[in-house]
Amino acid sequence: MGGLAGKSRCDAEGNIYFRPTDSDTAERYHPTSALPVRRIRPDGSLGGSFSISDTSPGLLGTDFFVTTGGKVYQVARSESSRSVYVVSYSPEGSLESKVRLETEFFLPYQVAVFRSGEFLVSGVRGSYNRTPFTAVYGNNGNLIREIYEPEDDDARKRAEAGEPGFRPDNMQSSNDFVTHGDVVLGSDGNAYLLRAASPALIYAVSSKGEVVRTLRVDSPTPGLLAAELKSADGLLAIGFLEHGRNTGVIQVVDFRGNSVASYAPEDSRMYPGLLACYTPNRLVFVGLANGDNLRLNIAEPK
Repeated sequence: MGGLAGKSRCDAEGNIYFRPTDSDTAERYHPTSALPVRRIRPDGSLGGSFSISDTSPGLLGTDFFVTTGGKVYQVARSESSRSVYVVSYSPEGSLESKVRLETEFFLPYQVAVFRSGEFLVSGVRGSYNRTPFTAVYGNNGNLIREIYEPEDDDARKRAEAGEPGFRPDNMQSSNDFVTHGDVVLGSDGNAYLLRAASPALIYAVSSKGEVVRTLRVDSPTPGLLAAELKSADGLLAIGFLEHGRNTGVIQVVDFRGNSVASYAPEDSRMYPGLLACYTPNRLVFVGLANGDNLRLNIAEPK
């Protein structure tokens, strides 16, 4: 059965980007951090591939970011050199740059790229990788500013205490508050960093590394956790999901956190946790089909 590693993204042309796992890739790429990013055209055909294992051997890739023009950035780590990198690819899939970040080693989970070229990277570090870490770097990897909010410190303490929703099930390390989060670039130029929480916690971060605003958005349905984020012109679509599942509700808010719309798809093919692209008139979901096939499912809100 086909599946996905991490989040899905899209560009301004409606191309969808994701890292699929199937019987072929399971044999060719191990661990999943070596999986290439695939670009799928709106008609469902393969439009390109961005492979960190081919272009940067030794790096383990995690989250990726796609510009409106189809340029792909991926954050990666090197266990041997204890370093973190941001790797960029041209829209055609060729390697453009590999930038080493000026930082102590951490496990990266989210990346966004500002229009002016700076990187926002977020992940976990410290004892048992329970401490949230976020920073903004220049396009040459120099540190601009670290970000550590009171909510991050609270999440560290709760992970250390083993609280569900922070300490992963049956694990001693990591912090779900960070690792299950997401990030997008808003039309206002700020990065919006989602922490996996309920209510949803979102930091609006400038290219200078300043938290200019903090949003808290309640789930339309009790018991759901915010774990997915997409952006449109002046809007954010938050996926509130059931624990360990892709089912749930999509809540749309403006950049101040004011409610705009809410969607609870009745079609089982439209999983909020598999939302790849959002506009006010169109939602595109990556779906699982028979065998190793993946499909795009499109919904038009009425």
